[in-house]
Amino acid sequence: MQKQVSIIVPFHGETEAQLGICLSSINNQIGIDFKQVEVILIGDGGLKVDDQDPFPYLANLDIKIYEYDVVKGPGFARSMGMFMATGKYFMFVDADDQLHYVGALLDFFNAIKHGDHQVIIGRYINQIRNDQGDFKYYTHGYNDWNVAYAKWFNRDYLDSIKLSWSERLQVHEDTYFVSTACELATDIATFNPIVYTHLWNEHSITHEDDGQKVHRQLDQWVFAKRLYLGKIAKYRPENLTADYLDYMADIYLRYQASPPLDAQAFRKEHNQLFFEFADQWEQIKDNMPDAVNARIQGNIRYRSFTTKGLGKFIESQDAVLQEHAAQVR
Repeated sequence: MQKQVSIIVPFHGETEAQLGICLSSINNQIGIDFKQVEVILIGDGGLKVDDQDPFPYLANLDIKIYEYDVVKGPGFARSMGMFMATGKYFMFVDADDQLHYVGALLDFFNAIKHGDHQVIIGRYINQIRNDQGDFKYYTHGYNDWNVAYAKWFNRDYLDSIKLSWSERLQVHEDTYFVSTACELATDIATFNPIVYTHLWNEHSITHEDDGQKVHRQLDQWVFAKRLYLGKIAKYRPENLTADYLDYMADIYLRYQASPPLDAQAFRKEHNQLFFEFADQWEQIKDNMPDAVNARIQGNIRYRSFTTKGLGKFIESQDAVLQEHAAQVR
């Protein structure tokens, strides 16, 4: 019998005891039929769950465990979980996070009482630590299309747009998968309750060097955006010009805010994206000043930047495009 939801939990360095915190937050849900829920644990290298019955206290849960030796990253792990899953919907939970309260899954089940949806989105809390070591909590709205937290994705819908996680992306993997799923959806259900807590993990790559290591992996960011634009071009071409302008304005500022760790890899990826959608450049370059200014005003990260160097940036893109055109003649 098909389950209603498969909750996919990749893990790497977590012990059974640490996994138990995350899994207990699922096991302790109320008001739902657990026969409609399965949990898929994907061991992405690292520590293994050796015991034949490592979670005997989680009596409500139907848990499947799959492990492999070589670390392949979150995209591969989540794709493997989707392959193993039987659920009508997929939910992705990080092994070091937890569901926010005991009614979290009931909120999702209530959302499908009167029919299916392509994507279902609740709200989540992000736990952060300030310079003094104190924990703070930031509540995100259900308009956050950049992370997989607090969301259900319909299997049939994902199949219809041939969307899965990119195995190549080691960071920014949510940027591609979630933004694509939400942008192409025509039926998104949202609700107000907070259903997911993203817990602080000092060993997470997102917190290394105050997150700068992730921000500076611009080649991964650009690759994620190239995959995204490819899906937009195929399934929602009327949005391609606006989304391409959004990317070009963003990368102009992002490069200044977080210079790439690997400049050569970034240039390769950016140029490949630029050439792939070259027919859009002439349509959007005159709109770049307004688009960049809008981002400066709308994002505190860019508030100190200006359009002073934008003219040179546009000239450099023109030159790259002309050189490329000459080479392919």
